Amino acid sequence: MGYVRSVFDEMYDKGLVVWSYVIGGYVKVGLFDEGLGVFGEILKAGVVPDEVVMASVVKGVAELGALDVGIWVLGYIVKRRILVDVKLGTTLVNMYAQCGCIEKAKEVAWSSVIVGFAIHGLADEASSIFADMEEAKVL
Repeated sequence: MGYVRSVFDEMYDKGLVVWSYVIGGYVKVGLFDEGLGVFGEILKAGVVPDEVVMASVVKGVAELGALDVGIWVLGYIVKRRILVDVKLGTTLVNMYAQCGCIEKAKEVAWSSVIVGFAIHGLADEASSIFADMEEAKVL
């Protein structure tokens, strides 16, 4: 990762794919603080990350057990309207579970399923799952 970082630092035009690769690389090799540091850099650079970047960030947060950072990251995801696809949704569930927030993990899992149905035009299914969620008293 040292070589990757030196090449990254020398790049003039860093596209989202490059940012994603560096953040994901750090997280993949267990350098979670470094990955989150690069996430801070992407924000300072004014680049809006996508769901792939955010999944890596959330995984890093989960591995560090940094619930307060995870809550901030989820707020950022919502504020920026970043698509919570299956990978990001699963990673969010895992983050909450690893941080000991099992009820929040269940809530995110239910919400991810509902959003998944809704964005694919399956309103009846989304409503049905929402009703199941209410019946299970997850809300």
